[in-house]
Amino acid sequence: MLTRHALALSVVLLGWAGTAASQNSAGDPWTRVPAPPTSYYSDDGFIDRVSKEYEAVVSDIDKQAKVNAELRKSFDQLDATQKMQRMQALITTNPQGAMKMMQAMQASGSNVTAGATSAGTTDAQLIQELPNLKGNFSAALDKALKPIEARQEEMLKTRTRPSGEADREFITAADQAQFTALVRQENAEYEKVCASFFGLNGAFTNWLASYKEDVVKKMIAAGETNDSAIVTQMAIMDSPTGGYRSTAGLEGVRDYLGKVKDLYSMRRRKK
Repeated sequence: MLTRHALALSVVLLGWAGTAASQNSAGDPWTRVPAPPTSYYSDDGFIDRVSKEYEAVVSDIDKQAKVNAELRKSFDQLDATQKMQRMQALITTNPQGAMKMMQAMQASGSNVTAGATSAGTTDAQLIQELPNLKGNFSAALDKALKPIEARQEEMLKTRTRPSGEADREFITAADQAQFTALVRQENAEYEKVCASFFGLNGAFTNWLASYKEDVVKKMIAAGETNDSAIVTQMAIMDSPTGGYRSTAGLEGVRDYLGKVKDLYSMRRRKK
């Protein structure tokens, strides 16, 4: 018959059985994130690099999830009586260690719940902020660039003439020079707006930093804490844990890369 400590340990361990089992992933998944670009223009290849890494991360998550599922399936197929016997053996051979492990797993369970709740709340707040930030960026661009673009359009209509089958040329060299100056002015104004959003301490830069720190990292920490406790449970059951890796870190990086791609795709090509 199970002792009181063994029964308590069995409740804790079996309570964890409904969650994903895995070990902490090797290495820092944040090294997968490409360095932010120094250019404010979309033709710098940054989005292509982000998209490529995003797809690679998703593929790695899928592969590891399949490994985890197979190992977890083997664990779940252990006979319940056999599980109880192994827990009883642990209590008998190392009661103090068993109790410390039970307390640690109970504490980690509370941390997972608290961390997930906090991260979810912060995530909701940040996600609500994002459309407004994107709207502010578009509005700032319109305010700065539309008057210049209107002058360019007027010059193209009134100060050019047909040249060849589909081309047009400016009537005078002075007209060409004036139009070129307007293009330079447009690019300069565009860069000023981008600096306040994509530059150091820019609105988008700060938002991404908050998303990474206050949301993704908290969720990763909660997931990896959960995974660590599950691997401990499997070790108690003398079940093989080799090959288990937490996908929490990669999932956080995947979500972050998605947000990076969304924001940096708002940049335009240089004229």
